[in-house]
Amino acid sequence: MADNFNYNYFYNTYELESILNNISQAKFTPLFIWDTEVLRLIFYTCLYLSLLIMLFKMVQWKQFLITLLSLMIVPIILFITSQLIPYSSYSSKQDTFAVLLLLTFFVAFLFMLSDIAKSRKFNAFKNICSQIVYLVMPVLPLMIVLLCKSWFFNTTYPYSYAQESMVAAVTTETNTNNYYNSAEYIYYQLEQNYWSRMYDLCECIAMYGGLALFVIVIVPLMKQLFVKQLALPRKS
Repeated sequence: MADNFNYNYFYNTYELESILNNISQAKFTPLFIWDTEVLRLIFYTCLYLSLLIMLFKMVQWKQFLITLLSLMIVPIILFITSQLIPYSSYSSKQDTFAVLLLLTFFVAFLFMLSDIAKSRKFNAFKNICSQIVYLVMPVLPLMIVLLCKSWFFNTTYPYSYAQESMVAAVTTETNTNNYYNSAEYIYYQLEQNYWSRMYDLCECIAMYGGLALFVIVIVPLMKQLFVKQLALPRKS
C-alpha cells in the first residue's frame, strides 16, 4: 500500500491528512460533554429550570402558562416574519430576527414600567410582560453583543485587497501563494484575530457579568414586583 501511495497526488495527500486528523482527534480530543458549547447548554438549561420554578411560585399559574406559550409562539412568528422580508444575504435575515426579538423585549419592558408607575389594579397582560422581561433578562447582554458582532465584525476579505494581491502575484512571480503572503492579507488577518479575541472577551463579560447583575439586582426587584402584582385588587 505504501508503494502505491503517491505523495504528489492531491487526493492521496488529502486522504492521508484526513486519516492523521482522525487519529489525532480520537486520541487527544476530550469527551464531547466537556466542550464549551455543551457546557453552556447544560448551564443555561439548569438556570432556566430554576428560573421557571421560582417564577411559578411568584405568579398565578394561568399567567405562567400563557407566558410559556408566548415564549414559544412569538419567536416562531418573528422568525417567519424575518424570513418573508427580502434580503441580499442569509445573515441579514438572522440579524432581523434578533432585532425583532429585542424590539419585542423592549415593548414588554415598557409595559412593565407602566405597570410599576401606575398599578391600582391587577393587569394580566402587564404581568405576562413582566414575566417575559424576567426570563429574557439573563441572556439580553449576550444577545446585544452577538448582534453587534454580526453588524461590525466582517470576516470577508475585502475584494480590492484580494484583487490587487492576486494581480501582483501573477504579474511578478506567477505564484498564487503570494496572494496569502501579501502584506495587506496578513494585516487583515491580524486585525481580524484581534477583534475576534475582543468580541470573545465581550461575550464572556456579557454572559457572566450580566448573569451576576441579574442575580444580585434584578431578581430581588422582580420578586418585589410580582409580590406587589399579586396583592393588587382584581376586576370582578
